[in-house]
Amino acid sequence: MSPHRLLFIGADAAPSQVGVSTQLAEAEGFHVHQISWSALELESLRHSEAHAVLAVIGSVHEQIRRFLAYLRERPVPMPTLAIFQAEAGQTELRAVAEVVDDFVVIPVQASEIACRLRRMLGPVPSEAEALRARLNQEYGLTQIVTQNPAFLKIIETIPKIASSEAAVLITGETGVGKELCARAIHHLSDRHAHPFIPMDCGALPENLMENEIFGHVRGAYTGADVGQRGLVALAEKGTLFLDEVDSLTLSAQAKLLRLLQERSYRPLGGDRFCRSDARVIAATNGNLEQLLKDGKFRRDLYYRLDILQIHIPPLRERRGDIALLAQRVLDSVAQDSRGVRKRLTNSALRKLEFHDWPGNVRELFNVLQRAAILSEAPELGPQDFVIGSEDAKPLSAGNGRKFRLARAQAIEKFEKAYVAELMEKHRGNITRAALEAGKDRRAFGRLVGKYQVEHRALPNRDINDPLLGRD
Repeated sequence: MSPHRLLFIGADAAPSQVGVSTQLAEAEGFHVHQISWSALELESLRHSEAHAVLAVIGSVHEQIRRFLAYLRERPVPMPTLAIFQAEAGQTELRAVAEVVDDFVVIPVQASEIACRLRRMLGPVPSEAEALRARLNQEYGLTQIVTQNPAFLKIIETIPKIASSEAAVLITGETGVGKELCARAIHHLSDRHAHPFIPMDCGALPENLMENEIFGHVRGAYTGADVGQRGLVALAEKGTLFLDEVDSLTLSAQAKLLRLLQERSYRPLGGDRFCRSDARVIAATNGNLEQLLKDGKFRRDLYYRLDILQIHIPPLRERRGDIALLAQRVLDSVAQDSRGVRKRLTNSALRKLEFHDWPGNVRELFNVLQRAAILSEAPELGPQDFVIGSEDAKPLSAGNGRKFRLARAQAIEKFEKAYVAELMEKHRGNITRAALEAGKDRRAFGRLVGKYQVEHRALPNRDINDPLLGRD
């Protein structure tokens, strides 16, 4: 966990008050940066990475004027605590007190100041949370939801990549959000006012691929009575996003190589080359290195595309993001339907976190949306989520099972889910769970042991989280 960063204004104040900052740093765990009133610059404060501001304010009118100007002009408000020296006038005190979050008048103990600061700031942010907040605040990357430190480091490179003109290759499994990443690069680039043109290379027949990308001139083939602009032309001054780029034919790959090397292309049937000012971002969920060995992907094109590469990890490698993503989906469904946002029970969230999600974020979104729309209850339990083939498989006489075996399997599946739900609801209290089930406590306890039901609360999960129901 990273300590809160505290900006202390007043290093030229009375020595006893300067000592307050030292005590805060040493005894209370704050990382303090001191600055004197004489060195105060509003511009540096606006871009400060501090979590809070602590200011010692005397009777100097210039100090108060500059401090008030900062408080009113700061683009992103930071919690601010003012310490007034005894000689501060009532007028000055009232003016500052109206715009700060809290204030005290000396003499005051360092412990009280620390208590007030922590009340304003809340829990100490982790490095991942701080980085996520900064990326959202500075770059508006609110659509990319994660708290995974490794993935956040990857996202941190997006602004740098966006500022360049080099080709980008985004790799990752199906459904991880490659197009979302490409749109973020486009949004942060100087091309954001121009079109972002996506193309799913794997969805087009081979004979239409080049025509779709590069267009054609009139008479290029039978039935081409008029010319047609391709996606490269439509993306002029913007970004052309080629998803599943490994699906391109070798002929289309050669033309794409010319586009990247010389920024030129020739429409089908054309007798001259056209200039292009479109940036190319490509994505693939395949193994390009294997395709290179098999001769199905041009090596020179690979090197052209692989100048800047972003790899998006699958959801199973960042299970901690599932709760955040679930919150985003449930918020969206509630907003679209103008209803109350539904909550997940702890057991439901555990079921989501234990699944491997081969379809990644896209599959998770689909499962959550389906459950939120179809369920009429305010809370979503594990029974509301159909995940994978086992959940989707109806009870039937198929698969060659004997009646007794099929019945035993169905009963076992029901008992395990029923016991887990009751234990979760009663926070592991077997007596209360057995009472609701109408069973003897020892008999119910044997079921808990039989199915090895985990009945402790989820680790590090706040039971007051609005996402989670008190089940």
